[in-house]
Amino acid sequence: MLPLINSPSPLTAVICSNDLLAISLLGAAARAGVSVPNQLSVVGFDGIELGEQLSPSLASVVQPIGANGRARH
Repeated sequence: MLPLINSPSPLTAVICSNDLLAISLLGAAARAGVSVPNQLSVVGFDGIELGEQLSPSLASVVQPIGANGRARH
């Protein structure tokens, strides 16, 4: 991921398949001196509580699994 962050045409946003991957990316970005969210936007998927405790907090997509499983009439 670091080559993509530090390339001449760096990434500006990453959507991760889960929050833990997004949190790992936040750490890699910090170590590389990349400012989140100023230089790189990061979005996770799951809505785990740990993401809310970070600074800045992790943007995350939350799927209401129970509601999605019910039949709609």
